Amino acid sequence: MPRSVVNAYERGKREPGAAALAHMASAGGFRLELAPALGSVDVERAGRILSQVLDLGESLPGRRRGSLEFPPLRTPA
Repeated sequence: MPRSVVNAYERGKREPGAAALAHMASAGGFRLELAPALGSVDVERAGRILSQVLDLGESLPGRRRGSLEFPPLRTPA
């Protein structure tokens, strides 16, 4: 990996992807592993919340907007 890329990561001008992050960790003698987060997700509760949010979205009033009142930016050729 070019030093300029690592410098960009260090300065926050660029964010490494998963492969680049794993490569840098490996170069430092570490290994990245995925594991479930602490306090795993309560699927039942998450499902209830999602259902409530969807119901709320459906209950919001919707209105169709009319045609655009402004002239087009350019005329068709």
